[in-house]
Amino acid sequence: MQQLTWLRLTVVGVAAAILGWVVTMMLTGSGATPLAVPWTVVVVCLVAGVAALWFGWPDAAMFIAKSALMGGVLAVGLIMLRRAAPATGLPQKWLTGTLLADGAPAPYGIALAAGALWTLPDSQIFLLAAL
Repeated sequence: MQQLTWLRLTVVGVAAAILGWVVTMMLTGSGATPLAVPWTVVVVCLVAGVAALWFGWPDAAMFIAKSALMGGVLAVGLIMLRRAAPATGLPQKWLTGTLLADGAPAPYGIALAAGALWTLPDSQIFLLAAL
């Protein structure tokens, strides 16, 4: 096992910053204005990039696939809950500001965390840490 050095941490940080910049430029190049790209989107992209670099290549592919799958599960779950919310009889003002409100953003960080927790037990870095 190689020792973690400041140089490697710096490389990971710079790579994450470059990944965030590239994603932001892609979003702004597709017609979005910089103000229309919330800072949370950039943070989520940076977290996903750092996690992928931290896992290493074989595990990063599994992390991305599992995070995408969990994102789909999250989206379908939110759609179902949002459609079922009016049937509860709760006043609309109670739902305003929650995940069940119409047009509320989906917290993709939950999907990233679920994908990481799903990937971590089988990853090489976890197996090396268990030694």
